[in-house]
Amino acid sequence: MNAETLKREVEHTLESLRRELAEEIPAGQVTAVGEACFEALRADARIPNFIPVLVYRHAREELIRAGRAELHHAPARLVRSG
Repeated sequence: MNAETLKREVEHTLESLRRELAEEIPAGQVTAVGEACFEALRADARIPNFIPVLVYRHAREELIRAGRAELHHAPARLVRSG
């Protein structure tokens, strides 16, 4: 999977997560956490094919655990944007 395809797949993943959590968590918060998860996973990845699934799982767990409270992975300025 090349970088462009990976980025597109992660965006589709985040869009699904934004729809799934729309009634509970602002879209900007989902995006910020998802992008932070993506950057962390991409940094250590040897096989990028699994990154979209891992982004979904890690971001969803973080968002549900934290709810609307302060998040551990997303910068505060991004969390408030949504």
